[in-house]
Amino acid sequence: MSAHSYSRRSEAVAGASMLVGGSLNVVAAGSGGGGGKFSAENGYGVEVEEDIDVVARKVALKGALLESDSRSREASVGLADPVQLEVGRRSASARGARYVNQRTSVGGKFNIRAESATLDAANVDAGAGVVVQKVI
Repeated sequence: MSAHSYSRRSEAVAGASMLVGGSLNVVAAGSGGGGGKFSAENGYGVEVEEDIDVVARKVALKGALLESDSRSREASVGLADPVQLEVGRRSASARGARYVNQRTSVGGKFNIRAESATLDAANVDAGAGVVVQKVI
């Protein structure tokens, strides 16, 4: 007689992206005139043929951390002739994590004017460079 159980959990991202044929100008407005937030998160891809200009209080380009785990358990009891009793139990588990990077590709210049800018698991490729200006 034996019994077996198995469980598995894994995370995935849907894979969204934005493609702009010219330039992209973003002014993130917030309540009270304090400015808002511009973000591309969870592996969201941004591809712009010319320039990107972003004016916001906060700018965040973030990838996604995807986690997975699996567990397996097995128990068995056996009888044999001549009289012999065998009892067995096994278990195994595994955990994993991987990042899906956020990717921003700009044909021209990437200009950011913000109080704070965060790049976390993010790749930025700008043909004419990246300029980050802190605005208070």
